Amino acid sequence: MGLSKGAIYWHFESKDEIFLGLFDQFDREIFSAWDNLSGANALETLRLESEIVLDALLQDRSLIETWTEFLKHPSARQRIAASYKQSRARLGKTIAAGIERGEIAACDPEHAATALTTLI
Repeated sequence: MGLSKGAIYWHFESKDEIFLGLFDQFDREIFSAWDNLSGANALETLRLESEIVLDALLQDRSLIETWTEFLKHPSARQRIAASYKQSRARLGKTIAAGIERGEIAACDPEHAATALTTLI
């Protein structure tokens, strides 16, 4: 990479900040990719959103290991909880719209979004 330790710490005050910065970057990339999806039907949108997350994890297998470390870190756990909440709300909105348009069978959108988040 060519960065010295000092150069990294010019931007980050601690290892924790670097670690949390990695999570924040991953989170931004996923939600940004979701924002760039076209207006497909609800099921297609849910499929594409799921693929975006899975592809990101499969492209860099070290992310899976890093994700397990995020779950152990107190500050990262708070960020993960906020990210999951945001993702469930977004998926729930897509599911509710799909139910309204008859694309998805009637169900509780919040429960379905939680189940989909868990599966991903």
